[in-house]
Amino acid sequence: MRLAVVTWAIRPISSEAEFFAHMTELVESAVSQGADTVILPESIDLERTQLFGGFRADSMIDPISSGSGQNRLSDQEIPRALAPGFDATVSHADHLARKHGITLLAGTHLRKSDRGYVNTAILATPTRTYLADKNVMTQWEETEWRIEPGSGLVAIEEPPMGIAICYDIEFPGAARSLAEAGCQLIAVPSFTETIRGFHRVRRTCHARTIECQVYVAHASLVGNLGGEPVPYTYGSSAILCPSVHPFPELGILAETPAGEESIALADLDFTLIEEGRNADDVRNWRDREKGDWVIRNQVF
Repeated sequence: MRLAVVTWAIRPISSEAEFFAHMTELVESAVSQGADTVILPESIDLERTQLFGGFRADSMIDPISSGSGQNRLSDQEIPRALAPGFDATVSHADHLARKHGITLLAGTHLRKSDRGYVNTAILATPTRTYLADKNVMTQWEETEWRIEPGSGLVAIEEPPMGIAICYDIEFPGAARSLAEAGCQLIAVPSFTETIRGFHRVRRTCHARTIECQVYVAHASLVGNLGGEPVPYTYGSSAILCPSVHPFPELGILAETPAGEESIALADLDFTLIEEGRNADDVRNWRDREKGDWVIRNQVF
């Protein structure tokens, strides 16, 4: 399969149609380069906050402000403003996947569920669409946006892919569960504001390729709105692999420049996953149960 992992840069928009045109442009650019699987970042729907009076569409520097601040969306209002657009986004992703015959992880978006607001990835294939919620919230999502945690992971057979949204990849159990379910590619849509945040996600992506001996695709949101909810970002996108034979020594198949809207492309051969798990001098996946990790001394 040919995989495209997209760095999405927030741009000025003045209508929902422009948001969908942005998505279409990036997806079709990837398809024109031969991609049959496309992964977009976390929280691309934050580009749509410009449609609710919070920011001028023609300026990414200064948010509109008034003496009362009433024309700014508060943190708690952002999910409520964005969630009604979720169904239209699902329909557009479904249309693109069917039109081009691709698997499209169309980023993550806020939606209203029976538990409250959740952060949900839309995974569209030519035959059906899946929804995958983020399971562990950052402090900002939990306290400011009041986003509810998801209730499990999503994995598909073709391609053999699972989803771990941003912070979720920082917990080894998520990737291990997906790998044990047969996933050989883990998609990580991500939105990180700081260099620290980006490297936490990227380095744990690398760690998961080593522990589980799978491909990991990390897609980043970049750009800004000049203020909350996106005052700044830092990120790049990459397609990562285990650092064992027959893969590249650095464990990187493709990577985009930091901070730029661009696409990383790579051809994935899933037969190499089994070869890597069984052919090199370390076999992390096979040996995952071998260690005796019980602390036996009682001195602290």
